[in-house]
Parts: sequence; C-alpha cells; structure tokens
Amino acid sequence: MTDIPPSPPKTAEKTAEELGAALNPRHRQFAEAYAQCGDAQAAARAAGYADGSAKFTGSRLMKRADIGAYLRALAAEASTDRIATVRELQEFWTGIMRSASEEPKDRLKASELLGKSFGAFIERKEHTGGLTIQVVYGDE
Repeated sequence: MTDIPPSPPKTAEKTAEELGAALNPRHRQFAEAYAQCGDAQAAARAAGYADGSAKFTGSRLMKRADIGAYLRALAAEASTDRIATVRELQEFWTGIMRSASEEPKDRLKASELLGKSFGAFIERKEHTGGLTIQVVYGDE
C-alpha cells in the first residue's frame, strides 16, 4: 500500500467536493477507488489505466499533491460520518430514557449516562488539614 503524500503548508481548507472537482475525471476516479480499496495498482485499473502500467501509474498518481489532498479530505469526511457527536449521544440516551418500552434498568442507565454527559455527577472532595511542601535543591 502506498502512503498518501504529506500535507502542504496550511491554506484555506477546501472540501472534498471542491478538491475532487479540481481533478480531471480519471484522477478523481483513481482517488475514489483508492479510498475504497487502499491499493494504488487496483485503483489505477479501476480508473481505466492499462493493466501493464497500473502499478507504475498508481505509484505516480499517489505522489501528486492534488490527489493526496483529495484523499485526505475524503478520509476526513468518512471519519466524521462514522463518529457520533455528543449531541447525537445525548439524543440517543434521551430517547431510551423516555421510552416506556425499554427495561427500567436500561432507562436508568441511559439517564445516568445523559447526566454524566452534562456533568451532573461531578464528585467533589474537600480536604482539610495542613500541607507541608519541602523543596530540596542540590546536595544539601
């Protein structure tokens, strides 16, 4: 598997759609196939490059900064779609907590998790008494 080229210096972030639109159709097809399979040679074949040159072409295309930027944007979009937001979790727990068809223990656990997400169960301990700190420097 070929590594995605490193990011260039930060400029205005572009969306995957904008980056894909800047590529020619064959390069875009290559990048999208690579994002699916992770194999530059197979992605080159899927984009219509000849079987005999697919390995070389895939390697060459993976070195292009514009294709690398598009691949990073595609990966970022895919990861954000897979990870639930705090808001989604809170809505999910609220739905379970309010559902009469759920078991009482599940409703209770959902209410506990919802409360924790809002910081309702912060444990605070008060310490009384003295505290002595001794700092020793060198060989005293």
